[in-house]
Amino acid sequence: MPEELWTPAVQMAKRLGVWRVARELGLSYESLRRRVEEKASRTEATMGFVEVRGADLMAEATSDATVIELFATDGTRMVVRLGRGAMVDPITLIAALRQQAK
Repeated sequence: MPEELWTPAVQMAKRLGVWRVARELGLSYESLRRRVEEKASRTEATMGFVEVRGADLMAEATSDATVIELFATDGTRMVVRLGRGAMVDPITLIAALRQQAK
């Protein structure tokens, strides 16, 4: 199968499950699973996790170095650098990231 068809199949498998997508598209389960795992391992190597309280996002930035990083499950990343006194709407940030990840 051409590479340009594997990419959307992998994206669908991440959302719907490897078995279901392989069955519906008539793909080899093992080939699809391997490609999903390879993509995940490349993504995980660059991702980290930081927990941020909602109150912290709604507060004004208190330093010139406030940075918010958001990651989607497909590896899409958003970095927001805030200046002193800047306000941020977390819902808008998350919506923008989700839109970009589609």
